[in-house]
Amino acid sequence: MMSAGVRRILIASGVLKGELDLQDETRILSVDGFDNYVYASESGLFEPLAELGELIAAGQPAARIHFPDTPWREPASVTFQTTGRVLCRRFPSLTKRGDCLYEVGAEA
Repeated sequence: MMSAGVRRILIASGVLKGELDLQDETRILSVDGFDNYVYASESGLFEPLAELGELIAAGQPAARIHFPDTPWREPASVTFQTTGRVLCRRFPSLTKRGDCLYEVGAEA
């Protein structure tokens, strides 16, 4: 997505020669409340289960949180609370309880 966007900007500004590929459709999405965010339920290592731009459904698994200090413990699961598209996602890393993991945009 990013590469295609940069290429379109360079073509539109005349830096690159070529034709604009406008096959990607514009979508209007809204972020209306708490359900559009996914927060870490525990502290641990965040493993994302959805990618940027992915269409997701309410109840779908969003992430697993692993516990490096207690590796025999089963990972905690976190789910999406609404249907929409993944707008942003935290980088897979150590996370603390309450950290924002995802933001979801719903079709307006």
